[in-house]
Amino acid sequence: MSSLDIIRNKSQGVINLFKGHPFKDLLPNDMISRAVDKVLHSTRYGSVMQYGLDEGDPDLRCSVAKWLAAFYKDTTTKDNIVISGGASQNLACILQRFTDPIFTRKVFMVAPTYFLACKIFEDSGFQGRLKGVPENDEGLDLTFLEKCIQEEEQHAKKGSAPNEHPYKFDGYKLYRYIIYVVPSFGNPSARVMSLVCREQLVKLARKYDALVIADDVYDMLNWTNAEPLPRLVTIDRNMKGQSAFGNTVSNGSFSKILCPGIRTGWAEGTPDFVFSLSQTGSTKSGGCASQLLAGCIEPIVSSGDLTKWIQGVLVPALSARQNAMEQAIIKYLVPLNIKYSSNKGGYFAWLEFPEFVNTDDFHKTLLTKYDVVIAPGSAFHVTKDTSFTATNCARLSFSWETPDNITKGIRLISDAFKTEYGQRN
Repeated sequence: MSSLDIIRNKSQGVINLFKGHPFKDLLPNDMISRAVDKVLHSTRYGSVMQYGLDEGDPDLRCSVAKWLAAFYKDTTTKDNIVISGGASQNLACILQRFTDPIFTRKVFMVAPTYFLACKIFEDSGFQGRLKGVPENDEGLDLTFLEKCIQEEEQHAKKGSAPNEHPYKFDGYKLYRYIIYVVPSFGNPSARVMSLVCREQLVKLARKYDALVIADDVYDMLNWTNAEPLPRLVTIDRNMKGQSAFGNTVSNGSFSKILCPGIRTGWAEGTPDFVFSLSQTGSTKSGGCASQLLAGCIEPIVSSGDLTKWIQGVLVPALSARQNAMEQAIIKYLVPLNIKYSSNKGGYFAWLEFPEFVNTDDFHKTLLTKYDVVIAPGSAFHVTKDTSFTATNCARLSFSWETPDNITKGIRLISDAFKTEYGQRN
C-alpha cells in the first residue's frame, strides 16, 4: 500500500507536514466571491467571458505591474507583464517558446529542487539532461555551476555534443542553457539567495547564453521586517548591457497568495520576451489562459484588497505557524543532532538528519505508527542525477496544519527518532 493510500484510509487524525497547500481558513472565499460578482455584473463581463488577448487582460497587466512596482520599489510596467495560467503552466510555455531539445544543451536545477518541476522539463525534451546545482550559504554554488557549463562548452567545441542545429524553425529566440531557481524562501530548502549571488548569477547567464527561470512565488510571504531583495529580473533590467530578450524571467503566481485553484499567474521579463512568450501556440489558439478568472482578480489587485489580505491575514497566520515549527524543532529535534534550515517566510523548513537515517524509511514509520506525514528528501532529487542526494533529509510544510498540530507533529518526529535510532545517535 502506498503512502497516499495509507493517508486516505486514515483520513482522520493524521498530522500532515508534507502538504504545501494553504489551510482552508487561509482561502479568501468572500473576497473572491465579491470580485466575481462585481465583474460579472459590470460592463466588463462581455470581454472577460470571451477569448482573451494573447498577452492577457490589459487591466490586470497594468494592475499587476503597479502592484509589483510598489512592493519591490521597482520600475515594472505593463509592457513587462504577460498573464499566465499559473507558474507550472507558464514554465511549460517558457520551455516551448525559448528552448529546443537539440540546441539547448542542459537544464541546471537548484538541488534540492521543487520535485514536480522535473517532469515539466522532461516533457519538453530534456530527459537525462537535468543537472542539480547544490546550494551554499549564498544561495547557489556558482563555481560548481560554471564548471558544469564550461564542460558542456568543451564538449561542443570538440564535436562530441550532438548536432546543435535547432529542431524548431528560425525566428525563435533560443537559449543554450536553462537555470531553474527559487531565489526567495525556496521550495524545499527555505533558503534565500543573497544579493551578491543574484548579481553574479545574472552575469553568468549573460556570459553563456542562459535563461534563468526564477520561481518568485513566495516573495510576499515574508515576515523578516526587511525590504525584499531585488529579483533576478530586476537586476538583469538594471545591469548595463541587457539584451532585447534578457537572460531572466520572473515566474509569478497567485496560488500561494490568493488560492491555488485560481490557476492564474504572470511572467515578468523584457517587453520582447513577454511578447514572444504570449505567442506560444496554445496561447495563440485559445487566447490567454484563465481569461475569466484573470478579469475577476483585477479588482482584487487594483483595489489593494490583495495586499491587505497578504499583510493582514496570510503573513500573521503563516508567521505563527512557522514560529511554532521552529520553536518545536529547536526544542525536540536539535538536541538529537538534527539540523534544520528555516526562514521567516514562505511555506517550508528543511531537516537534515544524521547520515545513518534514510528518510524514505523513516517517513513510512512516521505515517504508519505515529500518524505524521513528512516529505522525504529523495522526493527533491533532480531526476536521473545521482551527484546530489538528500536521502537523510526531509521537507516540512507549516502552511496546512495549526500551530498546535505542528508542535505535536514535531514532538512525534522526536519520539519516533528516539525509538528507531536512539541507540545509534
